[in-house]
Amino acid sequence: MSKIEQRLTDEQMNAVEQATVESGWVGAVIETFGQLGVDLSSDDVGEVKPWDYAIPVDQWQQIGNWIVQHDPGSDIGRVNHLMDWMNKGPSAYEEPQPERNTR
Repeated sequence: MSKIEQRLTDEQMNAVEQATVESGWVGAVIETFGQLGVDLSSDDVGEVKPWDYAIPVDQWQQIGNWIVQHDPGSDIGRVNHLMDWMNKGPSAYEEPQPERNTR
């Protein structure tokens, strides 16, 4: 499988934030993959390799921030859940920057 790189729309990001508020890092992972077209609850999904999917760095970081902000646990718990996002969620990619005309 080739890597899928996709910027989520504002609507999709809102859905991820809502899932994070409701279900923490697990909700963030399930909803993010759902927005990328992978239904993790399906029996037919097979093995999902997180590194085969990527969202832009700024969106990946925003979701990580939501996980920390909405986690009611201890500081250590929040760090652990952020690590879970890093290990179970999609990868991140740098979007190309437009070339500047330096003339």
